[in-house]
Amino acid sequence: MAELDRRGRPSAAACARRRVRVGAVCFVLLAIGLAGCRSGAPPTLVERADAVLAEGDRLEAARLYREAAVQDPDNVRAWHGRAVVALLDAEPEASLGFYVEIARRDREYLQSHARLDYSATLIAAGHERLVRGRSDGAVRALKAAREITPGVPGLDQDLGRALTARGERLSMLGHSKRALADFNQAIVLTPGRAEPYVGAAQILLAHGRKDAALKLLAVALRHHPSDLRVRALTIEAVGPH
Repeated sequence: MAELDRRGRPSAAACARRRVRVGAVCFVLLAIGLAGCRSGAPPTLVERADAVLAEGDRLEAARLYREAAVQDPDNVRAWHGRAVVALLDAEPEASLGFYVEIARRDREYLQSHARLDYSATLIAAGHERLVRGRSDGAVRALKAAREITPGVPGLDQDLGRALTARGERLSMLGHSKRALADFNQAIVLTPGRAEPYVGAAQILLAHGRKDAALKLLAVALRHHPSDLRVRALTIEAVGPH
């Protein structure tokens, strides 16, 4: 069953995985098309890797791409192949490392031929980091993906969750100003979630800014009229009659 976001659309995670599968197919088809222009020349290591990846043998493809990169460290197609295989193997951090190698050698290739695969890897890394409690890293990865491929379904919601998680951590550490900024960004991205409203209102109340808290909670109540946290904070902000 496909993963859906809160609005019933495919989540960014599902879209990223689908983009990886489609990107891998396009990556291989492009390579096969280029290979067809070689006038019968023996296939290169990368072309052999492309072929076995198209057949579903990721282990052998990874070996061949790795060998190609060792033989020619400036072969960005080999690094791209390694990145694609790593993400297909659910290893987004390893995949990101291979994109770093591409960026060192040919940034134009990264921004054109590898752009969609790179974005998918950033989204996957953002999800994994958030699960592991690395909210700061999750925010960085998801923001980078949003800059590369804006409009991916579910990506704003995922970034909103990561910002909320980072805001909660920053608030606990006493970094109220930075936490409030994260909560406010999260509210813009995910107005349908109560958590960023709650986090922001708690900071405002703690600093005696009751009027600002009330304005924020009035918006929150329109979105979440039955949320007990929002209602309790509203009562606290109003104060005794």
